[in-house]
Amino acid sequence: MRPIIQAQRAAFVPRRAAFLSLLQVALVCGLLTANANETNYQVIKFLDGMGPTALIEGKDGNLYGTLHTAGEKAEGVVFKLKKDGSGYTVLHHFTGCRGGGDGSNPHGLVEGSDGALYGTTKYGGVPGRAPVGPFEDPGISDLGNGTVFKVNKDGSGYRVLRSFTCRDGDGSMPYAGVVEGRDGGLYGTTFDGGSAAANGIHLGTVFKLNKDGSRYQVLYTFGTNTATGARPWASLMAGSDGAFYGTAMSTVFKLNPDGSGYRVLHGFPGGRADGRELRSSVVEGRDGALYGTTISGGTGDAGTVFKLNKDGSSYKVLHNFMHSADGMEPQGLAQGSDGALYGTTESRGSNGGGSAYKLDPDGSGFTVLRSFPVVGEATHPQGTLIKGSDGALYGMASSNGTNDNHAIVFKITR
Repeated sequence: MRPIIQAQRAAFVPRRAAFLSLLQVALVCGLLTANANETNYQVIKFLDGMGPTALIEGKDGNLYGTLHTAGEKAEGVVFKLKKDGSGYTVLHHFTGCRGGGDGSNPHGLVEGSDGALYGTTKYGGVPGRAPVGPFEDPGISDLGNGTVFKVNKDGSGYRVLRSFTCRDGDGSMPYAGVVEGRDGGLYGTTFDGGSAAANGIHLGTVFKLNKDGSRYQVLYTFGTNTATGARPWASLMAGSDGAFYGTAMSTVFKLNPDGSGYRVLHGFPGGRADGRELRSSVVEGRDGALYGTTISGGTGDAGTVFKLNKDGSSYKVLHNFMHSADGMEPQGLAQGSDGALYGTTESRGSNGGGSAYKLDPDGSGFTVLRSFPVVGEATHPQGTLIKGSDGALYGMASSNGTNDNHAIVFKITR
């Protein structure tokens, strides 16, 4: 809770708000650019909050996203923004930390086939169990176990569809959003919860529910053997074959929509050569293969980009990150209209604050598109880049310039 409490105490005093407004005016007037030598990069909006966790483009062409620490109680918001940086609107302020009906600290967002937005919160909802194990936060029992929520794109109709309980095999703490399956149901993962292992530790679940909140079920519970998967951080990916593909801390796995057919496609043994620690989803390329990242491991122990087939064959490391040369801790991938893969690293790179990069699906053509500074109006990009309908790439990062901590939305044109 300390980061949340600190954020509340520091919450956006008038002096900082005034400074933020001046920065925004400067951006609109064209007086402030991210780097005069990088004309393909632009900060389009400074946001009132910290901790960017999700960004998507809606069918209406607007951007929608979530901030982990923002809003009336510094427990996160869902926001809306036009791609030119105008029209910023908070659709929902989360208030459910330490019990209550609402969620707290959102971690994912998707637009459903019905046009509504669906997402998850890490905390909030129903208070849970006592902590298990020596590394678990002792305050977890009263933070709440997280939720699945729905909100319309105009901010109306907010509703908690599911409050996780971490009891009787239920999940707890979703670290990523949900995806919609072919059947119209919502599918997702929880980092904690599920049936307890022999040592009492809960290692996460895969779950499903309908868009009205009904027919919730746990499809799969991760077991005690990390080689078979444990602690999923990322959302599922709906494959073109109708199956779901996902990542746990040390595996890429496949699962059918009814919960059957769980299979580990590739296990990461923990050595440097093969990459280690998966924190992002895989994506399916135009060639039908799966592409993903590890945040560490590889030649430089700074993370990798990898490729494998949907049957688990032909695993290959496409790129090894090398700290100061090109970045460290790569986030999720997106495939551009040109067929290339685009992504970000959260740290290091030539300017120390992470990078945005391009890579061909065969591993060639690696190019750094942007090196972020350690201190500045945009630093340490977080999450996955998205491909806009205008052909540009959009992402989010932190901002810690002039003693102000805020999230920003940026744009890269190619």
